[in-house]
Amino acid sequence: MRQILEILIERLELQLNNWKFHEFADAGVRVFKEIWYQA
Repeated sequence: MRQILEILIERLELQLNNWKFHEFADAGVRVFKEIWYQA
């Protein structure tokens, strides 16, 4: 399960890199990862 979510996060990061919201998206992903790794 964790592996699947890590792959999804990586793809999401790549996708968001193509968009203009890079800083916002980066912060969101970082927060999500912190929550996920603490769970």
